[in-house]
Amino acid sequence: MRKNTKNTAKFGKLLELIYNMKLKLIGTSHWPELCAIDEKARQLYEIYKNDNNSPADPNWKQKRAYGFLKFYYKQQQQKK
Repeated sequence: MRKNTKNTAKFGKLLELIYNMKLKLIGTSHWPELCAIDEKARQLYEIYKNDNNSPADPNWKQKRAYGFLKFYYKQQQQKK
């Protein structure tokens, strides 16, 4: 998952919904399951927050552009 503002907002909304459900269902038989869901969501958020999504190859843009141009020229040759 890419780290951007939209995904951060989605995580925030998810954690807020879980918190509100915990407040409504406190002391019921659903409490342990809800706590387990909350814990998993928080673990995923921590992984997302601490993830470094930088590509391993610093020249990935050039390689991708070259691949696209190669594909494009091949398509143009097939149309002739």
